[in-house]
Amino acid sequence: MDKRLVSIIFVFLSLGAFSQKKIQVSYDKHVILLLEDMSVVKPIENTCGVYYEGDLPIYNVQFDSIDNKHFRVQANLDQFQDCNFTLFCDKGILILEMIADNDTDELIQVIRPSDLSYTYDKEQQVSIKQSAAPVRNSDPPKADLHTVYDMIPGPDFNKKEVIDLVEFSLTNIAYYEDHLYFVIVANNPSSIDYHLGGVFFNQIINEGRGKGAQRNETYREVVSSLEPDDGIIKAGEYEVLCYKIEKFTLTKKNELEISIVENNGRRQTKIEIKNAFFHSNIRNL
Repeated sequence: MDKRLVSIIFVFLSLGAFSQKKIQVSYDKHVILLLEDMSVVKPIENTCGVYYEGDLPIYNVQFDSIDNKHFRVQANLDQFQDCNFTLFCDKGILILEMIADNDTDELIQVIRPSDLSYTYDKEQQVSIKQSAAPVRNSDPPKADLHTVYDMIPGPDFNKKEVIDLVEFSLTNIAYYEDHLYFVIVANNPSSIDYHLGGVFFNQIINEGRGKGAQRNETYREVVSSLEPDDGIIKAGEYEVLCYKIEKFTLTKKNELEISIVENNGRRQTKIEIKNAFFHSNIRNL
């Protein structure tokens, strides 16, 4: 670890008391954490509530990096204890207090610089940025995605969701060389720019019926994407988005949820795709 980061961590630990951001976590479903106007600079190691069965580590809460600004959190056990998790960001150090709440409906939680437990001064911020290591490798070149996108014809269908005038329409699902490609047209007739915070693909598995029904989710990672360079869908304009994902299938008990999140805003929506619709509308290229 860089000596500059070590010295800052030492100062932080010497402060003693510090504020914590409370995060409600659930056993039944995961929670998406969005970092607003900051990013993680130190690779994350999941040490939240860890204990051991022999040599095997068991994590009280599963904390996964989507990238250095988006994270997924989910409790691993029916009965779990509250615990803390530390993130080292480019603007300071963030302590998350994981609170057990299986009834939470806050599935997308925004974390702002004001939530930081310790805020770096300007000199420290410059030092951290110079020594920062990436959370993950950069995305592969997008030329492949451009090539496949050009092979996809016009809209095959129009599965639309509208949130405060902003329309998101899924128009194509294509299959090519062991990958699925999802085309979404984002139309913003409103007077306010839409800052795209993220598009997330979750495979939902429904088990059982009635009171005993269970809902499990599997996150499908985006391999590469076509989005505006600045992530903005400008007021009065539209953008065509495309997402490449490793192939998967849906059974009768499965469905796909595409969650679309606005950065620093509340215009969030989901496009739900049932099994029958999914398989009857995939176009082989």
